Amino acid sequence: MTSDRQIEDYEIEQAMREADDMEKPSPEHVSDLRAALLARTAPAVDQTPVPASSLPPRHRWLAYSVAAVIAASLLAIILPRALAPPAAFAAVLAKAREQVWVHAITEMQHGEQKAESESWYSPVHRIAAVRHPMVTQLTDFESGIAVRYKPDVNRIYKTRADATGDIFSRGSAFIEALMNEANHDTLFPGHKVSKPAMSKVTVNNKEWAQYSFRVEYQTDANRSRRIDVRVDPETDLVSTWEERYSNGMCSTTRFEYPQQGPEDIYALGVPKAAEVVDRIACSDVTTIAEAFQKGRTEFDDYDAVFVQHVEGRDASPLKDGLMIRRVRRLGNKHRVDYLLRAMPGVEAPTEGADMATWWNENREKFWSVPTLICNGKTRTTYLMVDDLMPKEGKPNLEVALRMSNPVSGFPHDPTVAWPHLMPEFSSRPHLWTTLEARSFSFDPVPDDGPEGSVRVVITREEDEVAPERARYWFDPEHGFCVVKAVEPVIRKDRGKPEIAYTNTERFENFNQTPKGHWYPRRSRRTTTQSEIVQVREYYLDFDVSLDDALFTPLTLSE
Repeated sequence: MTSDRQIEDYEIEQAMREADDMEKPSPEHVSDLRAALLARTAPAVDQTPVPASSLPPRHRWLAYSVAAVIAASLLAIILPRALAPPAAFAAVLAKAREQVWVHAITEMQHGEQKAESESWYSPVHRIAAVRHPMVTQLTDFESGIAVRYKPDVNRIYKTRADATGDIFSRGSAFIEALMNEANHDTLFPGHKVSKPAMSKVTVNNKEWAQYSFRVEYQTDANRSRRIDVRVDPETDLVSTWEERYSNGMCSTTRFEYPQQGPEDIYALGVPKAAEVVDRIACSDVTTIAEAFQKGRTEFDDYDAVFVQHVEGRDASPLKDGLMIRRVRRLGNKHRVDYLLRAMPGVEAPTEGADMATWWNENREKFWSVPTLICNGKTRTTYLMVDDLMPKEGKPNLEVALRMSNPVSGFPHDPTVAWPHLMPEFSSRPHLWTTLEARSFSFDPVPDDGPEGSVRVVITREEDEVAPERARYWFDPEHGFCVVKAVEPVIRKDRGKPEIAYTNTERFENFNQTPKGHWYPRRSRRTTTQSEIVQVREYYLDFDVSLDDALFTPLTLSE
């Protein structure tokens, strides 16, 4: 069985051309193009979370302290009734939601390291604000606008309201819960939450009601924290929220409930002389990003076969060595199975056969094992217990759990583990328009890409290794799907980050779903490391009825 890595590194024969004297488009062409963009799209929010683990150690510590502010403050407001055994606690939470503003001050301590943050939340006005040494941000979910101040560069970034940027990377579920009163599955994906226990405690000669519960990581009980919520019996409002982590870190948040809060980011102490970078003003790129979000999330359900092979070599589906996957999608759920080998009696397709029809008729006639099951909230992956394929006959189909993690991204636009297997994701990448570290340039008439395409170049500020993160060409005639992508691949396993190679992928043979969404049926991928051309083919069947049980994680014997 050929591994994924064996057919990943290839070389392009000719470098991408870039002309020095590019012809500028006429104002009429730009106007028509923007009108076409708007006609094909609907407002949405695009996001890609930035994991705190990718930050430098000091920034990681500060990011965790920001997350603690969000977690403690928002949980106190919206911890669902499902977690509260006594009716009194449900009344406390309802009381907190009625407040105009919630003001929180959080103190974090881990060994000798200390940090303090301040936050404001208004369920009434749908505003969230955080002031922290790393960053200050105010998000107005009613208007859909977020402003974020980075003191290290003295800049204010104006973006779409998005809770999954680096400040909210560990707290996005809490923001969502604040606005929508989500349940505990949204608040603690991938964790086990104990039932809160109520007790009475006396502090400074005053008796308080205290609710205590434990949160632990689903697959690692050693990664846990104990949470104690103290309630003022005179007001029935949360007074303190304390979290003690298994690694020794502790955070304590104290609350007050004022009638007024910050009206804008300057009220949080941001200097008015700071430079303002308006990312919403880049309307062309933002509109494409919003169209992508719509296409990813509203794409039709399907039962598909993905085939990856090397151009010029035998690509018969009965030949060993191909990468063949069966991918099924049902709304926000999906499942990936390895198709290992055809069962006895399966006849190879004849020369010139319609492969989409052949796969529809034969996809059930392959030995297969599940490798990924996503139920919309949790993503579970599996490994074959024995991946040595016998020369003939039935292989060992037993699998073991690899890992189970919560789905990343927002519920309205989640990310997937292997986007290259799903054409609606491979041709609609997240553009990360809400991240201030990135800048975008839009060219409606490029001369270095496919005819009729528009180009977006994404750069990352202050990145010495690879300042140009991606160069995409989109086709207005096919819903602005990507028709060509050029991206550097960064290697970090040798200490200092470096560009390992450049990846170029061209998408072709576009088709429409019954709902009208465009998608590519084929792509060709090359790299600067090899002359080999990697071909990816998508055979989608939309005339299917999928059982919801297919997307339930497996129950495996010990």
